[in-house]
Amino acid sequence: MYSFVEKLADLIPDRVRASVKTYVKKKLFSTLSLVCGGKDRALLWSYSNFEMSPHSILFRGYFQGIIPLPNMSNGKLVEWHDPEHRGVVPINEFKARGNLIQILKKNLKLPEQERFVVKINADFRKTMEGCAQPRKKTQRTWVTPEFIEAAVKLHEMGIAHSIETYKDGVLVGGVIGFAINGYFADISLFHSVDNASRFAYYHLLLKLKECGFTLHDAGWANTWLSQFNLISVHRDEFKRKLTEAMITHVKMDNTVPNYAFN
Repeated sequence: MYSFVEKLADLIPDRVRASVKTYVKKKLFSTLSLVCGGKDRALLWSYSNFEMSPHSILFRGYFQGIIPLPNMSNGKLVEWHDPEHRGVVPINEFKARGNLIQILKKNLKLPEQERFVVKINADFRKTMEGCAQPRKKTQRTWVTPEFIEAAVKLHEMGIAHSIETYKDGVLVGGVIGFAINGYFADISLFHSVDNASRFAYYHLLLKLKECGFTLHDAGWANTWLSQFNLISVHRDEFKRKLTEAMITHVKMDNTVPNYAFN
């Protein structure tokens, strides 16, 4: 049964109706832009109302150099972040140093069952689930079940990857990231044994260099990543580097790189 408004709308010619719709859309977007603080921010807010999916959210976001993350309060809305400064880990200039070298050498001297063993893409879903475990201080996580399912689909497409650390056959740490041509974006990492995520991250850096990636995006600057020579890059410079990386044909395989101390 039609409402009064629907009956009234049927009386309006299609040409007039289209003009009214266009006028209303412009006014609404203008108001939204004013409230959000600009057109770009208004677009990011509107994107946040999309349903989590590998195409409309994750791939589209990272392809534009934007970070889409589920809201930690409700896990439903997806917040699109475009920080003014981005944390970038240099690829070609990276060298293991200090305490990291000691950890790597110590691992080689341990009995086989006590050593860290790295694998790539051996169990992506389980690594994602490890990253989804709530942090001790907040007991909250942004890695929602919807995010995991979307990431698993991207993994099946060859876009999402996991670098995993095992000890005596048990997954004890790992790093998740998205690779789009020469661009690699860190998503999350976890560890259940000391230094397990550090070990995985070191091998990720070796792999990116080995494969020829040109841009390693670490998201926001993080003090933990300073041990890997993290630098802060302004948004404009980051987008320039992103464009260059996107036209660099690179593919990550599952071969684990060897240690490189020099």
